[in-house]
Amino acid sequence: MRSIVMLMILGVLAVTGAAQAIPYCHQVDLGTFCIGGEGCTTHRIEFGSCIDEIKLFRCVWYGGCTPFEGNWQPCDCSSTGNPGNGCDCLLGGTPIRMADGSTKPVEQIQVGDRVLAYDEPTARMSMSEVTSIHKPYVVTHYFIINEELSATENHPVLSGGKWVNVSNLSVGDVLTSPDGWDMEIFALRKIEEEVKVYNFQVKAGTYVANDIIVHNKEDCEAYAQYYPY
Repeated sequence: MRSIVMLMILGVLAVTGAAQAIPYCHQVDLGTFCIGGEGCTTHRIEFGSCIDEIKLFRCVWYGGCTPFEGNWQPCDCSSTGNPGNGCDCLLGGTPIRMADGSTKPVEQIQVGDRVLAYDEPTARMSMSEVTSIHKPYVVTHYFIINEELSATENHPVLSGGKWVNVSNLSVGDVLTSPDGWDMEIFALRKIEEEVKVYNFQVKAGTYVANDIIVHNKEDCEAYAQYYPY
């Protein structure tokens, strides 16, 4: 399998003409690796699964333009240089707001489900489809906000018009709800406990968990790989 992956990498590098070292996967971000997409209002990064310490990723541009996808590029997903699991998720039982107003536990979300999402270019709520389910995994600690929303430390939530990792929040910060009201944080606790966590990918890149707008955090290992073969 590694020989196949390496052949794919060589092919990608030949097409892109890249001569630089392969980055660690946790270093891959929109600002550095997804420059371009003129006329497009939104872009995201899609990741494949980690196979033999190599993962492929690509940039996807859409919104206000003809959607298009960039070339697949490799990143190093080995434990060396990657600080822990880059995937950040929600605890089982977390209610996800569906497009019809109902809720569904995060662990029951399926590909094709339509959820309520936050459209960043317009700052309005919209419907978006679930495109993949991330592989659940076990963590040794997590954070709980206002004794309600439980998430891993680097899961982004919408606060003050920007994405803030849960571990960087403070009491007094304000989170954004889909109904237009702000929720002030009055309690934030770190829980040392081994639990299983879940996440999924949405076309819009966002969804609503426990009535708080969160990002789907795209650097998770998917059940259905993005590899083009």
